[in-house]
Amino acid sequence: MVFSGEHLDNNRNGIASIKPREEVVAGVKGKWIIEYTVGERKIEEGGRIIVAMRHSTDWELPQFKCPSRSGYSSVSTSGNADVSAEIIAGIIPYPWEHNIVITVRRGYLEKGDKVTLVLGSN
Repeated sequence: MVFSGEHLDNNRNGIASIKPREEVVAGVKGKWIIEYTVGERKIEEGGRIIVAMRHSTDWELPQFKCPSRSGYSSVSTSGNADVSAEIIAGIIPYPWEHNIVITVRRGYLEKGDKVTLVLGSN
């Protein structure tokens, strides 16, 4: 996934962080939390947040439908909107071809609202 340092971008577009920050051993299951805080630009209904994963990765692709299946992940927000997530390939060109697309529905997100993506369930 694209993460450089603790935060991405600037406060105009928002910032993101991931926890835990430790190295991950291939084949080990775990739980990672990506938290995005909306910046000065609000995200209108229909707007999207994209988390890109490299094409050649040994991460299991997340799925958002069945909590009892492997790879289950979830997305939520503190804002006055609903959010949903899905995997869409090819939005960002190679090598970032596996994309988690979070879509804002029924409302909007404004400065300071948080979107939390939980990958895995430990």
